[in-house]
Amino acid sequence: MRMRTIKLVALSLSVTVAVSFAVHAHGRIAQQQDSKSQDLFQQQTSTVKADIELTADNYTTWRDHIQPDLSELAWEDIPWLTTFKDGIAAADAADKPLLLWTMNGHPLGCT
Repeated sequence: MRMRTIKLVALSLSVTVAVSFAVHAHGRIAQQQDSKSQDLFQQQTSTVKADIELTADNYTTWRDHIQPDLSELAWEDIPWLTTFKDGIAAADAADKPLLLWTMNGHPLGCT
């Protein structure tokens, strides 16, 4: 019985060490990748120079180019719900499927 207990303790300890190492290594790798992506972003943005000036003559053209058109704003017409409970109730009432949209990670996609 004592030998079985020793083996279980040894197994527990080795699993704990392996998990700790994996968590530490993952954190270090993620930190290195984040640092690399920040460096790349700074290099790309610091070398970009605009040769275009905003003047009274080209203001209307640039405004129309930047402003979204109606097709790009169609998502605003969807009656989005902010809680899963409300979504289930609405889907049930309309006898339609429910789309649950979730996200995990950096909001700018820098993961």
